[in-house]
Amino acid sequence: MRIALTVVVVATLATAACTGPDAAPRPTPSSSQARSPDAAEGPRPVAHPTLWLCRPGLPDNPCEGGLDATVVRADGSRSLEPFVAAVDPVADCFYVYPTVSESKTLSAPLEVTQAEVRVVRIQAARFAASCRLFAPAYQQITRQAIFSGGLRSEEARDLAYSDVLSAFNDYLNTFNQGRPFVLIGHSQGTTNLVRLIQEQIDGDGVLRGRLLSALLLGGSVTVLPGEDAGGTFVNIPACRSSTQTGCVVAYDSYAGEPPADGLFGRSTPTRQSLCVQPGALLGQGDRLRPYYPTTALVGEPPRTSPPPTTGFTAYPDAVTAGCRTTPTFGWLDVAIASASPGAPPPIPSELGPTWGLHRVDITLALGDLVALVAAQASAASG
Repeated sequence: MRIALTVVVVATLATAACTGPDAAPRPTPSSSQARSPDAAEGPRPVAHPTLWLCRPGLPDNPCEGGLDATVVRADGSRSLEPFVAAVDPVADCFYVYPTVSESKTLSAPLEVTQAEVRVVRIQAARFAASCRLFAPAYQQITRQAIFSGGLRSEEARDLAYSDVLSAFNDYLNTFNQGRPFVLIGHSQGTTNLVRLIQEQIDGDGVLRGRLLSALLLGGSVTVLPGEDAGGTFVNIPACRSSTQTGCVVAYDSYAGEPPADGLFGRSTPTRQSLCVQPGALLGQGDRLRPYYPTTALVGEPPRTSPPPTTGFTAYPDAVTAGCRTTPTFGWLDVAIASASPGAPPPIPSELGPTWGLHRVDITLALGDLVALVAAQASAASG
């Protein structure tokens, strides 16, 4: 049963990964969709009112509150790290969440459930320390559909993307006002943002000039072997320093070398899967700064006693990682300390080795990603 399920998922992910290493270039958008590099700024088409999960000024914003962290060191000692939201930040962050919908349909209804609230808090809410956060709901392909071949549906993929595009246009029309912005996505969210960048930003000099960075995690971003661009994107390169802007951070995480049937980070002789270690951009070497949600996600409570009462638990001594490549994969090779008194709880492996550490791609480097956005915003404003 596990083998059959893996075959289905591999096949459907390959079909959906329109920017994957083996995929043909996406057809040029029609004149009604494409925007030339010199296109005049003006209202962009919005398909329907955006259902915002999080945005500035939203009543009962689920991305606010409960974001303090308990910092657990390797020796088990603890300290409180209060969360401090940025005051009048320079940049905005536009986040698109991964596959979380528990709906039994092919495409999720356009609604906000606890699944969406939970993931936006886990992955995105802490970015408010560096930017204004915007997170739309969208009619994504559901979890059930992904495991039953739903990613083969071009109609379902287009529906999800059209919602993301509409929300992004609404953000530009209503909130952006010429500000620099960061795109943040994970898994299915990354897939939609990759298409958005290809069709709306990579060839548009105005928008590309405002793109602070794109954090495209757990998806399919490639470059030419030995180069920083030339694969998924033509004009947007990999980030190689904390002060570089207009660039991409991408990685797929595994604990060790991916299995031959690994779902993420696949490369070919002509397209190398991009891996950027965000901690290294900040001068931290191989260290990452993970922020685990104190409850849920990883299947076990923190090992420290008594358990922390903050929304997050940080383990600054627990995770190291480095980018590795083989002829068939490019990935972030992660090592998580498990023996020290301050070790984080184990990550469930019920999805099997083909998924690697996909579930916690963002969690494992959340502190670094937030700090990187702050550094890039400072560089852009200086």
